[in-house]
Amino acid sequence: MYKLLNITAAFAFICLLTGCPKPIAKNVVYDSKIHNASGTITLSDPKLYSREALISERAKDIKWIDALIENSENPDKVKFTPGLVLEVEQITAMAAAIGLKFDPAAALQYNRDKETGDTQHEIEVLQLQLQLDQLKRDAKLVRDQFEAQTSPVNEDINKLEDGSTQASDSITVNAADQLSKAIESIITSLETRLDVDGKEARGTKVKSSPFDDFRDRSAYRDMLKAAKNAASLDELHDYSNSRLIRLNFQASAIPDSKYPRSLGAIQMVIIPPNPNSASMQQFLWNWLVYFNTNEEYRTEKGNKLNKNNKIIKELLLSSYFETLDVDDFELLLPVLKDTDGQTHRPENIYKRAMWAPPTDPSIDTTEKNYTEALNLLSDDDTSDAIYNAICGNSKAKGSDKIAHLLQVAIDRDLTRYYILLAEKVAQLKDKGKNLMTEDRKNRLNSAGNFRNQVLNRMSEKDQCEAFVKLSRDQPQWSALVDPIIVDNDTVRIYEIGPREQVQQVSTVTRSASSLALAANIAASDPGSGIGAEAAGSYSRQIMARATSLQRVPSVVGYSQAGKKSFGWVLGPQAVLDKYGKVDIAQLLKTYDLSVDLSVPGWWSAFDLKVTTTWAPSPTLLASGTLSENKYTNTFNVPLLRYEADDFTALAKHMTGIQDRSVFIKTIEGGPVNACAQSTLIIKGSNIWRAKKVFFLDQVLGEKNITIMPDMEGILLSVPPVTPLINGNFDENLYIMTPLGTASFEQNGSFKYIAEPSGKKCKPAETQANSSDPNKISISKVYPTEFIVPAEFTIRVTGKNMGKIDEVRLYNQKGNTVLAKDGKSLEVTFDESTTSGIPAGSNIELTFYEKDKIDPTLTRNIRITQRQQ
Repeated sequence: MYKLLNITAAFAFICLLTGCPKPIAKNVVYDSKIHNASGTITLSDPKLYSREALISERAKDIKWIDALIENSENPDKVKFTPGLVLEVEQITAMAAAIGLKFDPAAALQYNRDKETGDTQHEIEVLQLQLQLDQLKRDAKLVRDQFEAQTSPVNEDINKLEDGSTQASDSITVNAADQLSKAIESIITSLETRLDVDGKEARGTKVKSSPFDDFRDRSAYRDMLKAAKNAASLDELHDYSNSRLIRLNFQASAIPDSKYPRSLGAIQMVIIPPNPNSASMQQFLWNWLVYFNTNEEYRTEKGNKLNKNNKIIKELLLSSYFETLDVDDFELLLPVLKDTDGQTHRPENIYKRAMWAPPTDPSIDTTEKNYTEALNLLSDDDTSDAIYNAICGNSKAKGSDKIAHLLQVAIDRDLTRYYILLAEKVAQLKDKGKNLMTEDRKNRLNSAGNFRNQVLNRMSEKDQCEAFVKLSRDQPQWSALVDPIIVDNDTVRIYEIGPREQVQQVSTVTRSASSLALAANIAASDPGSGIGAEAAGSYSRQIMARATSLQRVPSVVGYSQAGKKSFGWVLGPQAVLDKYGKVDIAQLLKTYDLSVDLSVPGWWSAFDLKVTTTWAPSPTLLASGTLSENKYTNTFNVPLLRYEADDFTALAKHMTGIQDRSVFIKTIEGGPVNACAQSTLIIKGSNIWRAKKVFFLDQVLGEKNITIMPDMEGILLSVPPVTPLINGNFDENLYIMTPLGTASFEQNGSFKYIAEPSGKKCKPAETQANSSDPNKISISKVYPTEFIVPAEFTIRVTGKNMGKIDEVRLYNQKGNTVLAKDGKSLEVTFDESTTSGIPAGSNIELTFYEKDKIDPTLTRNIRITQRQQ
């Protein structure tokens, strides 16, 4: 019995091994139950990156993706292999001497033997029963005749006949031992195979068809092109003077034991800035200072605005701005609008402030008049009537005087920055100029104190609630409350990073299944049946091995089109449980998150409302309306750097100017030559958008273009340009952008060296000449910057200066004077000669020897035109 239990246990173990022959793990999915629970996910303060950094980064990404697209054309560089390799090996195993013949033909014989064995068993049981009955009868007779009999009928009653049957030969002890050994051998073999470290499945030599390869390659290229489009900013990212920014966050997920297999969500909603916020008011003040004090926007004398400037002209035509003279200084000031919708022009505000003494002394802003007005408000017999008159637009004794003084005090506070602004303009010419005198300061303080006392007393009266609110609210710039302007505040969400972050799980799955364990048929009924033929039998085991690289999404970014909301979904991670099975769970983990946004260029700041949730509702998630919870928080994101482009963006926003023209201002660097690579610095409007540059019969693409950090232009990498036929070349440079093509006419100032000096460039004969002690060489030219028209002298030092016959600047001949030692030369140009020289950084200074130009001696001079 003990051996049979061991055999049964062994069979049960083997059946356990063979019960799950699947080589691929079953799919695991997250818990889809909705809880909308508060998310234990923390976020760092956002880091802000400007457009300048993002444009260059995206340009590099595009170059990289272009290289991948190009490589995808070559089947040797990009190959497509199966994502899952499954290897199945069949193992034939011998199961010997287990007492039954396990070939398919033995099934019928087994059933017959089983029936015969059962019948013989019944006969043997019946014989034993009859023998038992006879024994009982004999015993009774013996008992009845005990007294009459002197001897028993059955003389050998103590020797009972053996009633046992012949032992069944279906499974003998010897066979059981052999069965146990055979099973143990199979178990040992399986354990050995399964204990071996998993190895990658061998790849197949079967190749995909051209049709499959084409489909795979097309899908791969489409994916790359989609990635390129995502990296390439469209032409709307800075439309309507918007600016591109990137916000970076560090999120830390702290798993909640209640929702271990649920999704996590981070939702952010953008809240536009309040025009009355402190940061916005500071920006508007700096904006006024910039446009009122920058030399570009003022006349030469400085006391008047340059109304010929395009932006100043557009601002004045917009009706949102007007001019006002304050102490003989013309200012650009905004038209204001209060919360009641009433418009206030700068001229009217300044007049009402009564900085000039009025003709009627009774309404002057003197301490005496302030005291009398406050006394009337303190008198219980007169104060209520005055409050009702002022707040209800009626008449009462003394109400007109108090209302007048209150309006003066309010307007004086508004004109405070008029005076400070005029003072900054005055200091452009006279740094010590002070327009905010002590008298003005005292009058401002007195008016402010009076206003506060009156409004504080009125705030106690219910009928004056609306009047007090209107008086205390700061009027806003009419340009910033105009629906046409405000409704144009579009926020566009360009890219969420990571778009998809995955957990790559490499798996080597092995499974073994034995079909050789039919011996459990015998073990299930070991006491019946006649002897079966003890012989060897064959069976098969199947072992499968699978290798795959699975992509398990970890973070997925999302956004809602047309809405100011975006976020991320945090998926649970693939893990191994204690039984070695694959499962998923939220882990303690840190995520790097980012978002690229296009926001109005004039925003000083904005708020981000952040909500984190475990097990969110898909409907709320998709609509960007996750419910706020106890972890909902608000971040403030400051944007402005108070620089020229910020101020210009607001001006264009308010006037509707869409300045998307492309033009080149300057070209520096070089010279371009036939020997080595050179670099040109090209600056101008929208030059950073360059896609191609046509130059010296060369078409240079984005690989040769690097955007400058300040986006004022590009760095153009120019490869060596071989000498052109007959030495003729187009001096113009053309930059091609999605907004149009810009050209730059060099006007003879372009410098191209077809035969530059240098060991790597010049032929051997020329190299020998360069070391000729009798050859002219220049070591220094100074100075190299001048303002024209003017008379100036250039000094040239070197060797053999006496051999220089003539020196020209922009083909204008200079007067030369050679030093006595022959090592230096002074070249003088008079004012009339330099009046025709244009501005530029590469104006050529050429040297002639025997009426021929030596291009190796040519130097560049920077020329600036004198402003009239």
